[in-house]
Amino acid sequence: TYDSTTGVTVTSSDDRISGDDITITETASFDNEHAGAQGVTITGITLGGSDAGNYSYNTTASTSATINQASLTVGYSATDKTYDSTTGVTVTSSDDRISGDDITITETASFTDEHVGTHTVNVTGITLGGSDAGNYTYNTTASTSATISVKAITATAIAAADKVYDSTTTASVSGGEITGGSTADDDNLFITGDDVALDVSGATGIFDSEHVGAHGVTVSGLALTGTDAGNYTITDASGASATITAKAVDISGSRVYDSTVNVAASIFTAATGITGEALNLTGSGTVASKNVSAGSQTVTLGNLALADGAGGLASNYTLTGGTHTATITAKTITASGVTASDKVYDGTVTATLITTNATLTGGAAADNDNKYYTGDAVTLMTSGASGSFGDAQVGAGKTVTVSNLALSGDDAGNYLLALYKTLADITEQRIESSLIDERTESPLTEVMGYISVTQTSSVSVEVLASETLVEIDSSINVANFSDIQFASVSTGSESAATGSQHITGFESSGGGSGSSGGNSESSGDNSKPARGRRNRP
Repeated sequence: TYDSTTGVTVTSSDDRISGDDITITETASFDNEHAGAQGVTITGITLGGSDAGNYSYNTTASTSATINQASLTVGYSATDKTYDSTTGVTVTSSDDRISGDDITITETASFTDEHVGTHTVNVTGITLGGSDAGNYTYNTTASTSATISVKAITATAIAAADKVYDSTTTASVSGGEITGGSTADDDNLFITGDDVALDVSGATGIFDSEHVGAHGVTVSGLALTGTDAGNYTITDASGASATITAKAVDISGSRVYDSTVNVAASIFTAATGITGEALNLTGSGTVASKNVSAGSQTVTLGNLALADGAGGLASNYTLTGGTHTATITAKTITASGVTASDKVYDGTVTATLITTNATLTGGAAADNDNKYYTGDAVTLMTSGASGSFGDAQVGAGKTVTVSNLALSGDDAGNYLLALYKTLADITEQRIESSLIDERTESPLTEVMGYISVTQTSSVSVEVLASETLVEIDSSINVANFSDIQFASVSTGSESAATGSQHITGFESSGGGSGSSGGNSESSGDNSKPARGRRNRP
């Protein structure tokens, strides 16, 4: 069998006498090393052995033999490739030729499927060439496998939308396209004729930073559709970028009237941005009117500015474009110089006011100093004022609440009068009474209780008007009266009482003229004390 050498094994034969001791050595070689029927040349024939000297012999000879073709196994490996819509494949052969032999191998190879995936590669038409090809027999077909990988294509013209700061990196994207006409694995184009299209419905964008400014946007979630979509992978090559703009912040606040149109940062509630991001405010602005009546007013920002706060960066926010309002509330001021007159108990809570010295105090310097601002037109009006004791009972230093004090003037609407109170006394009322004769239309036992009242002042609750007959009632507060005088009665006439008289729960003292003695009773029980209810006269 072919081994690329001319070496050959020969077997000698001779016509020696039977039993002679002869050995033969020689050198033999094929005429050439290639496969096929070849002549064999034998040279250097030499005899040896104990009987060699008994013979003469030839030193050369020739014969023939065949060099059979060696069996050559051709194997293949296939190179993975990027999808190109064909079954073409590059293969590399391997074989077990004798080293140094001149052999070339040609073949035809193809994938069984042109799509992405691992597929069988069939090799056919294997042919040997080269000067030593004839020395071999070989396989003419083979198979192997390899992988077709997806082809990368890129989307272009994807646009990212600007947005207002929202503390996230999320970006909205739209548009985009892919381009065909591929001629190379790495040209990022799809192959002409393939059914493939770009789908951006699930695409999302991510800003490089969540903060205000111009940023690059990375796009993800791009997809492909079409029957050939599985052979491609899509990436974004658009280099999208967009701008995050500052979020407008609304501010609102209120302050007490101060006679100016200025509004300081401190009157506004803390500016709030995205949840968890607080901001501070500095500077001051103005409103159009200093007056309370203007209600909620738009603020002219002036030098009002945002500053970093807890969790919030001022650079991500702006006052421009926001709604900014301020409300001015009335300043409380206090009147002075209003007093109330002492009075004698009259059963009412009405107090008489003295307003001669009533006034307001100017020169305000603070919200809570109870003064009005110098230069403001505001006047205290007392014409409708009234005073009321807390109750009608006798007492010293009783609180009198003053109502219906009013303000007038162009700036009156910017102020609110504080509740005004003063003090005054209610003193006891002095009354005199005398027991009178019986009335025939009433039972005797009731007649004894009638009294005639002479008042020193008007009484509307406990005691009736002067000369009206009443019966003293134990529910009447005796502390509201003083010097109650009584007279005992003789049948058909009345006389003044002297000393102390006890009448239904009242202990009163008094003096008078007439009959002597205390607690006197006339015949017929005419001097009995009055009963505890009112009777008709």
